Amino acid sequence: MELPLERGLSLVLKGQFQRQFAEEAIGGNPRVEEPKGHTYECHREEVERLCRDFVPGNQKNCLNPEGLFKLFEGLGHWVTNSNYDLNSFNALAETIIFHRVHLVANKGPLMDKFVATQKAQRERLTVVSRETQDLFYRLNFRRLSLEEEVGDVMLEREQLFLRLGRLQQKWMREFGDAYILLVAARKDLLKAEKKLSLKTFAPDLTQGELERQVKEGLGQAEEKLKSVTEEMNIARMMGLPGIEALAPFKLEAVNTKKLDEYKNECKKVLREIDNRTHSDKTMHEKKFTQEQKNKLRVYFEEAQSLKKRLDKYSGFDTLPDVVSLHKLQNTLALVNSLWESAGVDFDEVTMVIRGQTLEEQLSWLQQEVERLEERISVIRDEIRSLWEHPDTTDRIANLANDEAKQDTHRQLAARLAETQEKLVRREEELAQLMGEDPGDEHEDDGADRRPVFPPPAPEYREALS
Repeated sequence: MELPLERGLSLVLKGQFQRQFAEEAIGGNPRVEEPKGHTYECHREEVERLCRDFVPGNQKNCLNPEGLFKLFEGLGHWVTNSNYDLNSFNALAETIIFHRVHLVANKGPLMDKFVATQKAQRERLTVVSRETQDLFYRLNFRRLSLEEEVGDVMLEREQLFLRLGRLQQKWMREFGDAYILLVAARKDLLKAEKKLSLKTFAPDLTQGELERQVKEGLGQAEEKLKSVTEEMNIARMMGLPGIEALAPFKLEAVNTKKLDEYKNECKKVLREIDNRTHSDKTMHEKKFTQEQKNKLRVYFEEAQSLKKRLDKYSGFDTLPDVVSLHKLQNTLALVNSLWESAGVDFDEVTMVIRGQTLEEQLSWLQQEVERLEERISVIRDEIRSLWEHPDTTDRIANLANDEAKQDTHRQLAARLAETQEKLVRREEELAQLMGEDPGDEHEDDGADRRPVFPPPAPEYREALS
């Protein structure tokens, strides 16, 4: 037959999917009449959800994979004449669905590339044993399954990042006033200890010289104080009454089906960002310049960064514990622009199983399976370590109930008082080395020698008096 089997099977699967999409879309969204033209693009989230769950034969009067095999084989032995058997035919159907080939036009560069790739692959497989063929299909199916699982664990990690960000904001709203006082006191204590150490080592240093030398070593402490102050400002803002009304979504207004669709789309975008930026995908593409590879690496590292992720998803445009889809899509758009500027077709890259010979392809598939398994393991370990991190467990314990909150307030007040006592002693020791009375002002800078702190919250005034 003139029509290649790969193209014919894709057409049949496309028809089954269109029927399923039309029936479910009409049931869930009366605006959709039938999947024509731009309909898929307008309903990307629902299309992706249905693709993930799509199994041939699920719809009434539609054939399952075995029935499709009998149908095609009955048309002049179309399957066997195309070098396929039942197992390889089923694998072809799974590959079409995974790569979403059944969504594209039946004539076009992507379909042509897919058909050519599959034909070349079958030619390699027909000359080897059944055991080798089965190994190839098992490895490839495992690879495709792991690609899906990567999206699952990445979404789980993103949601955890967001939850930890909200936990941090809640903790800062409760304890931030005291914590800022403590961080400021520790910074001043560090400054006093450095000045005391310098003055002991070099008695001739003046107060002005001490100030200049010590200032260079306080950058980290000053950055810490600035950071917690900014966190406190964000936490206060996010705790304002009615702030949730500014968000595009309200949790009670989002039904389970829509939320699942939203998460599935996030999962897809996360997986695509990871696929398009991971060095295993980009390092083999000769069309990328080194600068483009470096930019893709930066995007990949940013996607793995907890701090940047917490900053990125701390705004109003997220559901509780759900990542922001449009921000993920913006990141993906930046990544895609690099692929396009390099002239690399990502869809073609993902369809190709690397290797000139079957032995090389089997080796590559095995390496991909191991890489993806390791990738998933690393992400799961990261999730576990984030949950078990002392900062996480301590904050959860601090906020557990009113008694725990009161105990944490007392502990912070005690630490603050202890730090301030040490600071006063160091200031007195330094004043003696400078030949001044502890209460004297300094001739060099005119600064007050006593530490200056922000006004404490009401619950700390008694402890600090």
